Amino acid sequence: GQTFLRFALEFLPRRKTLEESVKKVAEEAPLMAHMTQQIMADDRVVAVIGSVEDDLFGRLFQQAKFTYSFSYVWMRSAFERLAQKHSVLPEHFVGWANRHGLFSDMSLLLEGVRAFFVGDYVKAAHVLIPQVEHGLRAIAGQLGKPTTKPYPAVKGASVLINMGDVLYNDEIIVELGEDLRLFFLSIYADPRGLNLRNQLSHGDLAADECTEHLGLMILHTLLVLGVWKELAANAKKKTG
Repeated sequence: GQTFLRFALEFLPRRKTLEESVKKVAEEAPLMAHMTQQIMADDRVVAVIGSVEDDLFGRLFQQAKFTYSFSYVWMRSAFERLAQKHSVLPEHFVGWANRHGLFSDMSLLLEGVRAFFVGDYVKAAHVLIPQVEHGLRAIAGQLGKPTTKPYPAVKGASVLINMGDVLYNDEIIVELGEDLRLFFLSIYADPRGLNLRNQLSHGDLAADECTEHLGLMILHTLLVLGVWKELAANAKKKTG
């Protein structure tokens, strides 16, 4: 448990640290700091990031992506050491992810983590990313927020809220904290970041993108879900 906690915390980016890095880069490269940037996919613009002065939050996504890329070698080494020292099984990760009762049925979590353990990163990504969304929706429910919304195409019907609905809900973020918000957004639910949830949902996550690195990031997410209450309480304590 202590090792899982340390793993979760070590690779969780902090918004304050990312902001400091962005501002430092802006001092060293002022021209780039003032330029608006576009993120392209095929023949369309999927996101626009403004200058550091006008769009600091947007610049944090770039810095987060750099951090994730740079930390891969350390994350891989930490996972190998974790596996060697504790002989961890997929069940350990699944049990940890559900420490706060986010999942009533853990069978899909177990299928996804088992797929990662045997090197089937495509299956792991496609099974686990929706479960991360399920976990965030469960967090919203535990915070007393609605987990459904009206379905505009059918009067009187409702649909489940999605990851973006959770992470762009100011009332939820007050409880969750900015570090967790940026973490989930930068990996899963914003086009300025890796945008894994949206790519997967739209059938746009290619097989060659489902790498060991991606699988490790998702596994790390499960460890973070297992301590979301503690992280949120700590963030609230600092801001309160």
